[in-house]
Amino acid sequence: MRAYAINNAGASYGPEISFKTPASLGIRRADFPGDTRNHSVTFSIGNKIYIGLGSAGEGSWAWPVNDFWEWDQATNQWKMLEQFPGTNYDAIGFAIGGKGYVFTSGWYNSETGYAPNELWEYDPGTNSWTKKSNFPSGGFRIYPSAFSIGSKVYIGLGRGSSPGGVPEYYTDLWSGTRRPMCGPGRLTFRVRAASVLLHLQSETRDM
Repeated sequence: MRAYAINNAGASYGPEISFKTPASLGIRRADFPGDTRNHSVTFSIGNKIYIGLGSAGEGSWAWPVNDFWEWDQATNQWKMLEQFPGTNYDAIGFAIGGKGYVFTSGWYNSETGYAPNELWEYDPGTNSWTKKSNFPSGGFRIYPSAFSIGSKVYIGLGRGSSPGGVPEYYTDLWSGTRRPMCGPGRLTFRVRAASVLLHLQSETRDM
């Protein structure tokens, strides 16, 4: 396994690494009680893990699932939470300031211009969802990336589509800061330049 970075000057490769984990490593915990699914959303707050959404089934027979679950590390117990009320398509999750957030980008429709870019906040204290201002990046994007550092979240990359239906790959990166003084759980975003794409690559070599 090796990482590499690409920018206008070309590609730069990092060192190749390999590792092995012993078979006895890890302890099995309580199985997830929800349905088997693809593209689920997950984030952690304290010693609890939250997981849900995604799609069940395969291909043209797939359908969205909006259930949401909490796993408590202290008790090794799962609990079903308030169902996600927003648009469920290619969502990602992150947590900052003791709250969980789900960003769901939707899919473009030439007739309706459907691209919700919805942002929802989950409050574990009240087990409730609150819709926030839509993500301000414009058109829809699928397969975005998101991560949080302290009180800031970073969302970007992913793929969209040009008016002719040709895939368009985004390199923009947005940062958002949670500002309690500007209203309950308000997130404000600003764009940051992103000229470097990071990839993780698994290589197969001829022997």
